[in-house]
Amino acid sequence: MAIYIMHFEALHAGRLISSRSRGPTLLILRENLPPQLPLFNSPDPDVYIWRNNPQDPLSSFSISKVWNYLHPKPAPLPCFAAVWFKQRIPKHAFITWLSFRGRLATRDRLRSWGIQVPQECLLCGVAPENRDHMFLGCVYSQEVWKSFFHRTRLRPPIAVNAISLDRFLFC
Repeated sequence: MAIYIMHFEALHAGRLISSRSRGPTLLILRENLPPQLPLFNSPDPDVYIWRNNPQDPLSSFSISKVWNYLHPKPAPLPCFAAVWFKQRIPKHAFITWLSFRGRLATRDRLRSWGIQVPQECLLCGVAPENRDHMFLGCVYSQEVWKSFFHRTRLRPPIAVNAISLDRFLFC
């Protein structure tokens, strides 16, 4: 555990001289410090030895390696390729991605953030607007799905998670 000495604290003859602060954290810290701090009088200059992460051998410091260690890249999501393919329409891909992640600013989410908006769906005005209603439950969206599937033997999905199929359930 590293101990940082603040600007008002200093060492004098190996002893910690500090302010009169009575904060609970500082009191606990002072109680656990040794009464006499060791003095290191070495003729050799101090040398900093960097380790980019605990598993790396001692080497030269690399800020990018430390950043990657502190902020590891998450595993790719299974639905990434289905949404962000080369021929995508950016606006549609973005809305699809937000929908899969449950991040669309629907009226139920806006209300949970404290924004005063009507609860009813903007398209049908009947039910509360949420992700599932907007894409599947609304009369308007049901008509869009029917026109999309009317020439195939496929049926429209019954839930947003059904759209994502098994490999997309964890998006």
